[in-house]
Amino acid sequence: GVGRLVEASGVAVMLNNCFAMLRKGGTVLAVGLPKAPLHVENPLPDVMFKSLTLRTVHGRKIFSTWEKSEQILASGQIDIAPVITHRFPLTKFEDAFAALFSGEACKIVLDPQT
Repeated sequence: GVGRLVEASGVAVMLNNCFAMLRKGGTVLAVGLPKAPLHVENPLPDVMFKSLTLRTVHGRKIFSTWEKSEQILASGQIDIAPVITHRFPLTKFEDAFAALFSGEACKIVLDPQT
């Protein structure tokens, strides 16, 4: 499994699936805000026997976290290109949402400059 996972969608089923993907000693950072109950399908092998760390974003730190993330992205320290599946001009937002809801797209960048 992987050592660290960031779950930013807030979709409960996605956060639930994160635990199975981690290796022993791994960390989940939950940024998204789930609206549905969390459920771990296999708690013994996926959580209890892995000695995991669960970190969340809360309260006043959320704004400093976003500011720090913006700085890291602007500096080019992290290449996010592999995560982005589609790019659309902002004027084509309806096409972007159609691609997202159809399952064709995952992470979309809407560009207000084009």
